[in-house]
Amino acid sequence: MKLAEDLRRSVLQAAVEGKLTGGSREGWRFVRLDEIVAKRIKRGKSPKYAPHSNTLVFAQKCNTKRGNIDLSLALYLDESTIGKYPEEEFIIDGDIVLNSTGRGTLGRVGQYRITDNPQNIPLVPDSHVTIIRPKQNISSEYICYILKNYQPYIETLGEGSTKQTELSAKKIAGLIIPLPPIDEQRRIVSRLDAILHLIAELESAENELEALERRFPGDMRDSLLQAAIERRLTGSNTDNWRYVRLGEIIIKYIGGGTPDKSNPEYWNGNIPWMSVKDFAGVKDGFIEDTIDHISEQGLENSATNLIMPGAIIMCMRMGLGKYARLKKPTAINQDLRAIWLSEDVLADYFLYFYSTLKIEGTGTTVKGIKRNELLSYIIPLSPIDEQHKIVARLNELLPLCEAMKGE
Repeated sequence: MKLAEDLRRSVLQAAVEGKLTGGSREGWRFVRLDEIVAKRIKRGKSPKYAPHSNTLVFAQKCNTKRGNIDLSLALYLDESTIGKYPEEEFIIDGDIVLNSTGRGTLGRVGQYRITDNPQNIPLVPDSHVTIIRPKQNISSEYICYILKNYQPYIETLGEGSTKQTELSAKKIAGLIIPLPPIDEQRRIVSRLDAILHLIAELESAENELEALERRFPGDMRDSLLQAAIERRLTGSNTDNWRYVRLGEIIIKYIGGGTPDKSNPEYWNGNIPWMSVKDFAGVKDGFIEDTIDHISEQGLENSATNLIMPGAIIMCMRMGLGKYARLKKPTAINQDLRAIWLSEDVLADYFLYFYSTLKIEGTGTTVKGIKRNELLSYIIPLSPIDEQHKIVARLNELLPLCEAMKGE
């Protein structure tokens, strides 16, 4: 659990125990929640919706995970049913809303404010939301904070199947809560407002740090590859580097195809047949095996080609930029291409730099790239001895970046 969340729970618990303000506990008492409300604690009604109307329906999603009320997520009530809603059922400023359905949502506590509804559109709850409206001589903010502290316990009160767990209004009404005098309620709320604001700032900083930690391995990898591109990685002489198009260093380029899927004799043979989905199984740059296999007949009676180890398989459609090397002879489909490099280019060196290219492709639904487009991409090419040094250095450093992801 994050530090901010630990602090939030500790501060709320201190408020419940009367330890937050240093004030006396004289006049404190324990009450059932239904003893201090202005209207019966109940859930809303199942609404009938309309494309547009002058009344909104407050749903659970309006009581957001972020802790605020978002009425942009509310739908419109069919006003032919508005007679079902007496005046007291409309949500008013200060009402506490408690989500009452579903694992992960049930128990979430929020408080509606008129500032959440600048157009002042009438608002009713749906059947998955319980409304708690404290009496005028009770601080609704205090009750909201108490219920937020109780949220882990409230979550255990749901009944029913996992996804449709329901929280009855009766169980909420029966909750026992500590109630200090109204002046102490207000002092507690004021103190909580100030402290929780600081905790929210801490939480924001924690989230930023977590995001930085998640990005750091990828950023470090990108920086190492960029250093290689900029000839800064090995400290060696940077003379004789040049920029080349892929078409200058790819000496062979072969496509593939798919055997007729309606002919069972072409399938379930002993020949691995690779398609885009097999890139999910690539490990350390190599494909161990494929999901599908074809027969000798399938190989002979289709446009597919059997590719020997040593080639690099590149994705030309749906997974642009993906690549793999083979450990055994493998046939490929029409979305892939096998390439072979000239002798003055190390495969590892090429693939490190190829991984930095932004292969965009064209197409609306599915992106693809044509041969001439692919071969026009440019990479830096160093002398072969420098390629060996760069590959050795990257092989040493990049695994450290990968290891950071698991920490």
